[in-house]
Amino acid sequence: MTIMPDPTQNVPVNSLLVLSRGEYSDYAYGLYRAAQEMDVEELMRVYLAERPEQAQQYRFREQEFVAWLLDAEVVVPASAFEWHFSAYSTASSGAGLTKFLGETSE
Repeated sequence: MTIMPDPTQNVPVNSLLVLSRGEYSDYAYGLYRAAQEMDVEELMRVYLAERPEQAQQYRFREQEFVAWLLDAEVVVPASAFEWHFSAYSTASSGAGLTKFLGETSE
């Protein structure tokens, strides 16, 4: 897998999308599916235009932004599984299976 920045800033419809926020021990993420094509710069611009106080440093309300995306049906929660099938070069069974649904934190 190759990971690189997407210069278009667009998320195609039906793509899986990890929304992440925070830093260090306050890091949180959630898995969603794009319900429509998304221009992430335009979405942020529209959101902040309606709430200019949140454009200031330390004033952005992350959970409110995610709720706005959900209410506007831009994204829908998605579930996913992680199968940790090996550790220290030793095979594991389904005991290493974890299910993620919607918002999660680390």
